[in-house]
Amino acid sequence: SLVGYYAMANYNYNGLVYLNTTFRRDGSSRFGTNNRYADFYSVGVGINLDRFNFLAGSPAITKLRLRSSYGQNGNQQGIGNFASRGLYAVGADYDGNPGILLDQLANASLTWEVNKPFNFGIDLGLWERIDLTVDLYNRRTSSLLFDRPVSRTNGVANLTSNIGELENRGFEITLSTNNVVSPGDGFNWTTSFNFTRNINEVIALPEGGFADGTRFRDVGQPWNTWYTRGYVGANP
Repeated sequence: SLVGYYAMANYNYNGLVYLNTTFRRDGSSRFGTNNRYADFYSVGVGINLDRFNFLAGSPAITKLRLRSSYGQNGNQQGIGNFASRGLYAVGADYDGNPGILLDQLANASLTWEVNKPFNFGIDLGLWERIDLTVDLYNRRTSSLLFDRPVSRTNGVANLTSNIGELENRGFEITLSTNNVVSPGDGFNWTTSFNFTRNINEVIALPEGGFADGTRFRDVGQPWNTWYTRGYVGANP
């Protein structure tokens, strides 16, 4: 089950400045009894510079907007409905007698994965023919929901936990142009170019990192870094 409470407030100052704020409190039965609820918020602002006196009526700059936002949101995806519970499995027969065995360790402190996205963008329009959008972003994710390998002396191989921090940062540029604009249903020609770059980096992990199958989680590296065993003739 999932329950949430949500509130939002917007403010518009003469079409020049926009402000948006949100607050929510969410609870999920997937998490441990100690941490089922969490609070999240966001704040966003936009400024239409083209409507200010010093740019109003400009024949070249038809649109110029600055915008930025920051907030927090929670994630409960990627885990099962009973990820925080201690579970047992049947079928562990021994010496002809029926038995059960530990199948999953309990984690009463399992809680929300938290995303903290920041964005800064510029929207620029020129001569009603050129539109340029530039976005810079940084998304920091903490309390990652992940099946962390544990010693098999516990009876299981993994424990669903909140571990470490992950960061995605980068930019996106979109350029659109109206090359030919004909009235009515005449010939029109538009072009659009898009370029993005994203850098993924593990910021923190327990014990600095660990192996997970053919992937290696290591601080300072991308999350899904692959590794193989050394072999004769391999480059250093």
